[in-house]
Amino acid sequence: MSVLACCPALNRFLLFAKGADEAILPRARRSGSWGPLDLARNVETVGETLREYADCGLRTLVMALRSLDEREFRECVASVERASQAMEQRERAKSEW
Repeated sequence: MSVLACCPALNRFLLFAKGADEAILPRARRSGSWGPLDLARNVETVGETLREYADCGLRTLVMALRSLDEREFRECVASVERASQAMEQRERAKSEW
């Protein structure tokens, strides 16, 4: 599940996502930094923490954040709109059947 957010005043576009670690972590950036955060170490720490939680029988979700440029943001919005229209057409077709 994801949320697209924009802040026109700052010209920032963000994608927040949550999901199972198997879905999110393979897409995580594993090198470089983000502010003071070492991304490689962060992925290791998250993996270690998830294993500890799993050993305790806990279920987990992982959160992720990605900055988008305006083109990527517009492409995401268009994709969501196409998917929404397809769902509406599907529901309409089911009700007419």
